[in-house]
Amino acid sequence: MCISEIPYKCPVAPLEFVFLAEAYFTKKGIREKVKITYVTPMSGAFTKPVATKMLSALLEEKNISIIPEFYLESVDNDNKKILSYDGQEVPFDILTIVPVNMGNEMVKRSGLGDDMNYAKTDKYTLQSKDFENIFVIGDAANLPTSKAGSVAHFAAEILTENFLSAIEGRPMKAKFDGHANCYIETGYGKGALIDFNYDTEPLPGTFPLLGSDLLVCLKILR
Repeated sequence: MCISEIPYKCPVAPLEFVFLAEAYFTKKGIREKVKITYVTPMSGAFTKPVATKMLSALLEEKNISIIPEFYLESVDNDNKKILSYDGQEVPFDILTIVPVNMGNEMVKRSGLGDDMNYAKTDKYTLQSKDFENIFVIGDAANLPTSKAGSVAHFAAEILTENFLSAIEGRPMKAKFDGHANCYIETGYGKGALIDFNYDTEPLPGTFPLLGSDLLVCLKILR
């Protein structure tokens, strides 16, 4: 598994892929014959240090190699290897890759976008940085958050309040804190939930849901 560049649609999806692949090969009885490698441009398994530490430990426990800070330059199909800009090479037999994710061309043409065609957005008010009569939500925004449905869900409340304030000529007092949560399938019918925002790391703990083994704590994912 190789992540070519940040951002991409869901930060935990590539992790789920390797976790589920590991479980699949184990159930097939061929896990010891398969080497799984997780290649990422990030410094670790995730963007947040606490989550990175715990998810990296889970990768290690499942005997999944991680190669961090790998910036994909090209794929050499003839010799079955991927190459980074700094000269690293990683061999493969089967390559699954997360391609570069770009915003829509329409955003570029409109003059709203950054160099990746995401609309330049105030991360707190959700107002366009270039056009005060435009607000942005979801994948189109260049917020420093994951491009997940949960982010759009939590941002919607703030956008609605600030949009109404702008229409009525009132100060925009609502502030989006970057709230996101991610459900992570870790294989073998198990999973985890992490919840965080711009400033708060995913915190250890369990979710007290009656009759459920769903875990919120990365350190007891297994």
